[in-house]
Amino acid sequence: MNEWSLIIFTLALQIAAGGVAALALTERLGGGRAGYAALGLFAALGAAGLFFSLTHLGDMTGAYRALTHVSTSWLSREAWLALVFVGLTILCAFWARQGKTTACLLPLAALAGVLFVFASAAVYAESVMEKWTSICPYADFFAATLLTGPLLAACLRRDDGSGLCVLRALFSLGVILFVLNIGFFGSTPQAPLALVRLGLTALGLVAGLGALLAAAPARRAAVAGVVLLVLGEGAGRYMFFAA
Repeated sequence: MNEWSLIIFTLALQIAAGGVAALALTERLGGGRAGYAALGLFAALGAAGLFFSLTHLGDMTGAYRALTHVSTSWLSREAWLALVFVGLTILCAFWARQGKTTACLLPLAALAGVLFVFASAAVYAESVMEKWTSICPYADFFAATLLTGPLLAACLRRDDGSGLCVLRALFSLGVILFVLNIGFFGSTPQAPLALVRLGLTALGLVAGLGALLAAAPARRAAVAGVVLLVLGEGAGRYMFFAA
């Protein structure tokens, strides 16, 4: 199995996309401003994901070819959207560090992140691999995005009641997508790993729900939930790329 770079690439950018979307929505609906620390972390995750995507290439000097077929290739669209998303997130973090408002730019970064996740799933859903050609990659990728990003955002900022409701709603949608998509891994020949993945993610869901359903986000529980979800979804992504 030599797809660790793809596992890190997809998970890192999906976490960042979910986190930036959560920050944009809580800022718009819950008041307050996205903090520099949270934006900086999501920008760093996105940049790290881009770096690992390059390590997947046999020849890094040919990486530009992935950008040249936007009209026909989901891979090119994924690459461009990843670059736009990470670039906008870095700019948001820089502006927040300078004390400038990100009210206009942050929603654009969030939109780019959501479109990136869609394009990333489409790369596999539109492929020739029968195991992937279904709605399952979309459900799997968006579940990971909505479970990890908002929960990590809850660890990094304090929200009032409205902002916390937004995080709960996003996380709950992720739970629904995960439950609906369990069957995608039900027939995998890697049954022991599937059980490990299910167990880790289930524990992460319990910790995450406990953290977000408290009157104020319980940070230790939220951190534990993020770690468990990343481990569980990492195992799931291993099975996904090994299919």
